[in-house]
Amino acid sequence: MVVKSLPQLRQLLRPYWRVLAWVPFGVLVVDHVGTLKTVSGRSMSPTLNPDTSKFADVVFVNRWIPQVTNKFSRGEVVVLKSPVNNELIVKRIIALEGDVVQTLPPYPDTLVRIPKGHAWVEGDEPFHSRDSNKFGPVSLSLIDSKVQFIIFPLTRLGPLPPSPRSTISRRRVTPSGLQRVPQTFERLEMGHDPVSSPPRTDIP
Repeated sequence: MVVKSLPQLRQLLRPYWRVLAWVPFGVLVVDHVGTLKTVSGRSMSPTLNPDTSKFADVVFVNRWIPQVTNKFSRGEVVVLKSPVNNELIVKRIIALEGDVVQTLPPYPDTLVRIPKGHAWVEGDEPFHSRDSNKFGPVSLSLIDSKVQFIIFPLTRLGPLPPSPRSTISRRRVTPSGLQRVPQTFERLEMGHDPVSSPPRTDIP
């Protein structure tokens, strides 16, 4: 057995220390700036994983904007934790707090007013999507990041393409401040699980 002196060990480990020194920076970037994610399933087709593509889309997601500003817009595609099982899912924001949205089956109520600190999210292919039409409004605190660019396949490299569903979905939403609807919607607290006791009511 050969025992190396401390200077020899330092010399031997120097290349590894240089790599390890970057690990905290890499973790910081992934957790707070952005990262790459692979999208599975067809709920966001044709925006993501269209039928014409043989490969699953790889996208760049921005974590910096949601964490710093906590501001979101209708039509944005986001990654969020499912309120059902905490799995990460990709959906489009259809409505924000104060908006009135016309729901789709199987949601039992025709109209829903979005409570404070929540959003209504849907897939671009709604009848192949588990979204707010099944679990109701979601807390903004569940949103992890915003999807900004398609990285792979290279034939689709670039910003997210416009979705034909966006125009159709906008017709189902009356933005906050533009409607005269009684405040009959049961308001949720931030972090409340809409699955365990879904706030549902018809708005005349």
